[in-house]
Amino acid sequence: MQASPFAENATMARFPITYIHPQPVPRVLPAIPETKLRILVGDTFKVLVQDPNGDWIPGDAGINHDMIVPDLGLPVELNYDRKREGDVVAVRWKNGPASGDPSEYIRVHRYIVKASDVNMDDEVLNNAHPLVLYLTEGVPQPAQAAFFFEVTRPGDNETPSAIATALIKLSRPGGTDEDPLPGHQNLKAPVVPKPVFDKLEDVVLQIEAYPHIRVRDVVVITWGGVPTEFTLTAEQAQPGGTLTFVIPKDVLELAGDAERLEVVYRVRDEVYNHSEDSNGRRWSMPTWVEVDANDNPLSALWIEEAESGQPGEFRLHLDSLGGNPATAGIMVDGVYVRLGDTIELTVRGTTRDGAAVLEHYYDDVKVVGRPLTFKIPYEVLARLAQSSAAVYYTVVARVPGQRGRVRKAWRAWMAALADDVPPIRSKRITLRVDGEVVDLAAPVVVDAPGGQLPIDAPARIDVLPYVPMHEGDLVMLTWTGTSASGQPVLRQIEHTLSKNEENTVLRFEVETLYVNQLDGRLATVSYTVTAGGARRQSDVAVVRVGTWQALYPAPTLPEAQDGVLLPENVPAEGALLVLPAAVQVVPGDVVYYHWQGSIAGVYGDRKIVDETAEKPEFRIAKAQVEANLGGTATVN
Repeated sequence: MQASPFAENATMARFPITYIHPQPVPRVLPAIPETKLRILVGDTFKVLVQDPNGDWIPGDAGINHDMIVPDLGLPVELNYDRKREGDVVAVRWKNGPASGDPSEYIRVHRYIVKASDVNMDDEVLNNAHPLVLYLTEGVPQPAQAAFFFEVTRPGDNETPSAIATALIKLSRPGGTDEDPLPGHQNLKAPVVPKPVFDKLEDVVLQIEAYPHIRVRDVVVITWGGVPTEFTLTAEQAQPGGTLTFVIPKDVLELAGDAERLEVVYRVRDEVYNHSEDSNGRRWSMPTWVEVDANDNPLSALWIEEAESGQPGEFRLHLDSLGGNPATAGIMVDGVYVRLGDTIELTVRGTTRDGAAVLEHYYDDVKVVGRPLTFKIPYEVLARLAQSSAAVYYTVVARVPGQRGRVRKAWRAWMAALADDVPPIRSKRITLRVDGEVVDLAAPVVVDAPGGQLPIDAPARIDVLPYVPMHEGDLVMLTWTGTSASGQPVLRQIEHTLSKNEENTVLRFEVETLYVNQLDGRLATVSYTVTAGGARRQSDVAVVRVGTWQALYPAPTLPEAQDGVLLPENVPAEGALLVLPAAVQVVPGDVVYYHWQGSIAGVYGDRKIVDETAEKPEFRIAKAQVEANLGGTATVN
């Protein structure tokens, strides 16, 4: 089950905090003709569009399937100098290449600036805060588009902005897959013409062209958990054809031997549409290859909590772990794995979004004749949800001379290395992980204890350290909601990580104007991390802003008596939290609870209502109750 957006709040003090503030805004902003309409999120994509002559040139943004908000449309942002109440803003749009003829652009949106959009007493604030609009009328259409906005003030002529361009693709690579079977049924299994038995050499691999194939699609092929990316050329991206790729020998060597080595692929296009099957997984149907090219005497390991299928294949259900680690077992036979040897366990895979997962664990052999076990942390396995990893071990001998007499196959290596034994690796297993994807923890709204955020002040929001967290990562915080007047509210703040910010808490501030616009409403806060061609989406934090009227009665805790909850009355699985009878839910609803301890801080969880439409029950961890012993807690 997912951890609460605030579950790690109590440990935040261990990390240094980097404060991130919006960039200072000069008093005089550029004139409207020098600004452009911004496509939110999409303006971070590097895309190519065609000019009127048919030549490819850089575009300003990309628009994909996930950027269209249901019932609202496409969010865009615009800003101009000295906004005033009563200004009339129009967005004009043209499908196709840009042109300088205004008559080719149609008006797709008209908006009158309201008093709540500006701070009449502060010109700098007027300049600093852009308008967010949603386009619904006839846009976007697949292919490409050009667009601009114009402002009309009573008594003045229209003032247009500069023209921006966007590449638009609303279909996913591979199309829609309604089949519940694992693997995208429209992404056919890759074909490996011959097995890899005797020696390592480059391998030719073929894939059938998939629906909605397009130039500059990125095909990511993982061979035994080792990914290789290929970008399609115009000649390759032909419907009905066959794609041919070469997997380098170096990849095969890194992936190693296996009785059943998994070969799969996924696709993302130029505007970051991802292939996705009916279960939300992004990978193709698999091909299994036997690889035995290293003369490797070490048997594969096993995962105790996982289901064993075909030889070398395990399936792990995250729900069955209850947040606990999984156990990898290695046979210590005293021959190939000896007393005193150092064992390195490796987990190598990718997340659902394509981010690399590589973890190493070490231990020494202290007993012969019994399995040596390693614990793979739940947090690592959760990152592999709806994906897979290769798991294997490496043995390093401490008594190399004796090892050489046992392993005849390695005598040549040992002679060449003057009795210095090289490490040897086991065969791989493929570990497939089922469960809900929570790759990035929700942000923490620092000023919202118990989920209640005051108005008339900025909102401080922390992004906790994530894995991996590297210099150059683009972190985008999103604050969104709907005002009491029904107007969408959206604020996004971007930040690129520096070297010193690795493994630190990142602090963002959402300005008071955006906080006050959601007075009495809900604010949803999340963030994305873009790195290495992969975009990762966090879980969400939901807070109540300002003056708030409770919609439901308080929940109940059966183990609490007369408002007192004693740890000895709480079972090992935690204190039961029961929703009131007045709460009605439907499938797909998300139910959150927040526990605010006076000693241990904020804790919580969320559950998605399943097809049975039954109200979920929560368990408050016994450790949280014990951590607040002698204090108080509120729960809602």
